[in-house]
Amino acid sequence: MLGKRVLLLLGLAVFQANSAELSNEHKTWVEELSTKYDISEQVLTDAIGQAKFDENVLTKIQTPWEKKPWYKYAPIFITESRINKGVEYWQQYEATFAKAEAEYGVPAQVIVAIMGVETFYGKYKGNISVLDSLYTLGFNYPSRGKFFRQEFAQYIKLSEQQGWKLTETQGSYAGAMGLGQFISSSYSYYGVDFSGDGKVDMINDPVDAIGSIANYFSKHKWTTGASVAYPVKADSEKIAELLSSSLKITHTWADLTAAGVVLKESDERVPAITIEDSSPAKLLKLQQLDSDEYWVYLDNFYTITRYNHSPLYAMAVFQLSEKIKQAKHAQ
Repeated sequence: MLGKRVLLLLGLAVFQANSAELSNEHKTWVEELSTKYDISEQVLTDAIGQAKFDENVLTKIQTPWEKKPWYKYAPIFITESRINKGVEYWQQYEATFAKAEAEYGVPAQVIVAIMGVETFYGKYKGNISVLDSLYTLGFNYPSRGKFFRQEFAQYIKLSEQQGWKLTETQGSYAGAMGLGQFISSSYSYYGVDFSGDGKVDMINDPVDAIGSIANYFSKHKWTTGASVAYPVKADSEKIAELLSSSLKITHTWADLTAAGVVLKESDERVPAITIEDSSPAKLLKLQQLDSDEYWVYLDNFYTITRYNHSPLYAMAVFQLSEKIKQAKHAQ
């Protein structure tokens, strides 16, 4: 009994020390998070006390793969091994993918490709403490601190709901977790118990991960049966005003054709299609080693960018999904 009391007093002393060490700015943030997420200041401060600053996290978030040119980015994800493993994974969980496609209207190959790009179908789910990454970014990375502080608080609530130990869950440098790499808020909001076992487990249960990814896309307005993107031919001197860093689709197919943009009808990735002049469409330039490659993307492509706000990421997912689909159907 005496030993337990000593441990309790030692724990209280550690908490008080951690609380005293918080800067005034950090104390203000703790108060704000406590109010917004209905978490006691003591719990938040205790979590901060358990977290460790990770310099590697700051390095990684400032040098993401998405900053690479397309000709270096694409070969990372669009590989024979990811295609073959994707076909195998699809076949392994074929009934689950079919169920997700039927319930949410999201093609199986797109869900497969997300899992392939994010974690190589569960092989690489991240090896960084989620608590440490969110603390590092939330309290030591001013440009996106507010977002990651909120995720820090959401992670505390999620861990309590899931019965996780704060310091044990691992994920990416940005705090994403599981087979589909969901951040804490997305895990809570979009996660579904697709296996029907009474809990949402996207860390270890592929069935829940598949259903949750499909739900995410559905909630972000995936249009069933609609196209994603098409390769096009364009004159670089006529299209400058059509290119922008914004992901939002602000042009129409008529705007593009007026600038001389035309479909590559000879390209096998373009089926027989009809695009109306009023159809929302955006021109995308991809940097190849010796030239530029142009694509037109539509609303479903924009939906993919809601998963990761990068056109390179969305294009990698789309092209990988098409190759996986082709490989599966060729068997």
